[in-house]
Amino acid sequence: NNTHVYTFPQSTDHLTEIWGVWNSHNPRIYQQSGLSKYMDTDALNALDKMLVDFNAATGKTDVQVRYAYRTYEEQKQFSVEPGYSDHHTGLGVQLMYRLNDNTYSFSTDEAYHWFFENCHKYGFVVRYPSDKADKTGINDYEDYFRYVGIPHATYMKENNLCMEEYVELLKSYNDSNPLKVTGADGKY
Repeated sequence: NNTHVYTFPQSTDHLTEIWGVWNSHNPRIYQQSGLSKYMDTDALNALDKMLVDFNAATGKTDVQVRYAYRTYEEQKQFSVEPGYSDHHTGLGVQLMYRLNDNTYSFSTDEAYHWFFENCHKYGFVVRYPSDKADKTGINDYEDYFRYVGIPHATYMKENNLCMEEYVELLKSYNDSNPLKVTGADGKY
């Protein structure tokens, strides 16, 4: 976040090209804008499953994968200082929907609230909820979903915690007193 610098790994082997996963669907069930080319492999696989299930539940094909992984250099064109963006992890993605050559935020249309209600089942949380801006330091970015794994996402959703609150909570646990969490999938 804006107070903790990201340490870039030596390798980008954990990243997978979004286009390859997106391209495997015929017919297309979501869109890839090309603004971001990569995501963490585990996060991308979970995202793809979430988008497939969204399409099955709603029939909608206008969801757009807008921003995901950003390099240090790519981040220079955005408002958050390079090195302090969650986009560097490859674990997050901004989703929008596209209609008549315009993109729209999920928060403006009830049909897309499916993501807010179900993302934890796939291991995602709303990274910057509007009611937690005082904790996250980020406002108006509710369409950015962060992969944390199903158990963590479930716990955060059930307890209405943003990432900053959850990380602080985790500090009170250790090996002899671990936090035990069961995810929406029934696994630890």
